[in-house]
Amino acid sequence: DIILAGTSPYCYMLYPLTRFSNANPKPFIFQGAVHFLSDTSVKVISGKTLKALQQSEFYIANTGYEQERLTALGVDKNLFSLVGCGVDTGAFSKGERHIFHNKYNLQEEDLLIGYIGRIDPSKGIDILLKAFKKSANDEHLHLVIAGYPNDVFVQQLEAVYLTGEHYSNRVHILSGLAEADKINLFHAIDIFVLPSVNESFGIVFLEAWSCKKPVIGASVGAVRCVINDQEDGLLFEPGNPADLQEKIQLMAADKIRRQSMGLKGYEKVLKNYTWDIITQKYRDTCVKAISRFAIKRAGKNN
Repeated sequence: DIILAGTSPYCYMLYPLTRFSNANPKPFIFQGAVHFLSDTSVKVISGKTLKALQQSEFYIANTGYEQERLTALGVDKNLFSLVGCGVDTGAFSKGERHIFHNKYNLQEEDLLIGYIGRIDPSKGIDILLKAFKKSANDEHLHLVIAGYPNDVFVQQLEAVYLTGEHYSNRVHILSGLAEADKINLFHAIDIFVLPSVNESFGIVFLEAWSCKKPVIGASVGAVRCVINDQEDGLLFEPGNPADLQEKIQLMAADKIRRQSMGLKGYEKVLKNYTWDIITQKYRDTCVKAISRFAIKRAGKNN
């Protein structure tokens, strides 16, 4: 009945440009998840892809920032369905905090800062390590970097930031994280940090909030649409390890603030980002797209 496809770089996303040459063309919803950079001079979507997007029935946007940037490129504002991303809050509701505290020999007064995602140069992990180094004299702070690894990059991180450093025993790099382990790790961390400046949303924020954890993210367009600064998380100046270190210290020094931000993030997820809410928005968009396409096809036949 309908094609809903993503994301923007793939060849099949050009289907709207040729579909009416087929015997049975279909309505098309374009889910782009475009990773716009702050530098507006950087071209992140081709002219041909943009044309295909404009000929689709709807564009599903992850954030208002994505919609704003595409509107600036000439996309009709009526084409957008602002949906966002979803998370299974039930899957994250129970976790064993003690597993990773025991694994890393953490004491009751220790705090675990966590990054969970691809261990890749694009994620700004070097900025996080620089920020942690600035707080290295606080022996109660530990850092875990977990996810699917770029092995060469991991070796570079270890050589540049950890070799011979007195704090290296408090930095834990965990590769190949299984789903069950990920949930336990989210429950084990005290502060979640995503330092990346190249995101279309940041689903890991929802996962952290589902475990009632406070978050810190880079103050870039998409992330600013997800985190309410000073309310359910903190934003730091992109690429600035000193500012990130300051934000980590603010959270580390205030347990009540951490708990409040984590709870407000959890409430935000329940209100906006459960799968029931997100899938209903997707379904509503599909129904509208089918009707919109029928009018468009009738006009072509006439």
